[in-house]
Amino acid sequence: MSNEECLTSDEADMIAQILPDIPKDDRASRLARRTREPADDDVTSVSDRLKAFYRKCPNGRVHTDVTDMGDGAWLARAYVFDGEIEMPRASASATRSRHDTDEVSAEYPLETAETAAISRALRNFGVKP
Repeated sequence: MSNEECLTSDEADMIAQILPDIPKDDRASRLARRTREPADDDVTSVSDRLKAFYRKCPNGRVHTDVTDMGDGAWLARAYVFDGEIEMPRASASATRSRHDTDEVSAEYPLETAETAAISRALRNFGVKP
């Protein structure tokens, strides 16, 4: 099953109003990582990235393709179009599952996969709020 849609700036604003309703998960990752100073855009919300993108590219669009992988797992792909050419200028993907240890991802796997893919694609495009 696949679901495709393109976000307009009005839809992005609507999403920005809805996203704060998803509970924030402040738990630390159990993965071993190198320590580094966080960059400013490491903690940027997808709604801030979308607003910055539409300021930079008022005719741009973000296209998503979400695929049900079965067993509660979702694959989301996001493509960023700048409005000047009809080829994606950046893309990204993300997966989430009902079996994730992160409570928010487990409760909303489709939504968190799509949100993560959009945020990554916008970051790959160079959007910095």
